Amino acid sequence: MVHIVEKAEWPTPHLSPSRTIHVYSSAPDIELQLSGSSLGVRKNSEWLGWTEWNITQQQLPTSGAATLTAIARNRSGSVVATHSRVAPS
Repeated sequence: MVHIVEKAEWPTPHLSPSRTIHVYSSAPDIELQLSGSSLGVRKNSEWLGWTEWNITQQQLPTSGAATLTAIARNRSGSVVATHSRVAPS
């Protein structure tokens, strides 16, 4: 199981320069991708069941919709679940 908590709203220069994204999962490793580019793999906090990433305005695509994809992997590295959120540009 993997779930991106935040709705698809991105940081804006006049409101906030960054946005924290929380991902809940039962898997030990979670990768977050932004429009196909990896934002890194994080170890799941077993006692909390979530990880987080900060996304800045500069990381967003310059055109088109932005897609966040969380990828949950088991201990051997196999993908066990994915969840995506799409926001218009």
